[in-house]
Amino acid sequence: MSQNRSLEQGLEYFEKKEYEIAEAKFRMALDTQATGRIEIKFRLAFCLEMQEKFEEAESFYYQVGTSDGPPAIVGDALYRIAWMAMTLKDHAKAITYYKKAIAFLKESPSSRHIYKDCIYWMALSYEVMGRVIKALNIYEQIAIDDFWFWDVCYRKIKCFDKIGCYKDALVCCREFEARYRTASDVKRAKELYPGIKGIKEHLEELLRYNE
Repeated sequence: MSQNRSLEQGLEYFEKKEYEIAEAKFRMALDTQATGRIEIKFRLAFCLEMQEKFEEAESFYYQVGTSDGPPAIVGDALYRIAWMAMTLKDHAKAITYYKKAIAFLKESPSSRHIYKDCIYWMALSYEVMGRVIKALNIYEQIAIDDFWFWDVCYRKIKCFDKIGCYKDALVCCREFEARYRTASDVKRAKELYPGIKGIKEHLEELLRYNE
């Protein structure tokens, strides 16, 4: 088999999301390829992650994340380590790696979406750990565009409610509802952000009681 054939086949199976076969091909490619090894290792790690072979996936991501490769792929590898840690509910570790990923991704204009992902998920990790003020400070730093508005606003509502800042939480509720532009927006909000109407009513009742 030619030197590049294993890599070509690995990429084909990777695109088809046939990760077990792609994994085998990428391993073969690593045995023969003299160049592009960082990219191969990243894809191999992703194949392992998709098969929930988290320990081995982290090993390959770590090799990429500590390499002198392009900031985008190094940062993405660190992001994947953080994401796996979060999946396994190790939020302290997740925060550590989100911070490392952010340091690389902020230098890569092509990775702005992943950069925003890291900031959001890092804030959520702080929130889950009970560090609500820290989480709020990070949520406030996220530039809210149409894609991120719902998620960030919803998390801020929950955080303000937890620490007793009911007026701020209610303001966020109203901002949230103000984005209902179409029937599909209302449907999406109900499906992805359960209880938002009940939260608003709860806050209004608390504020009336405390007046």
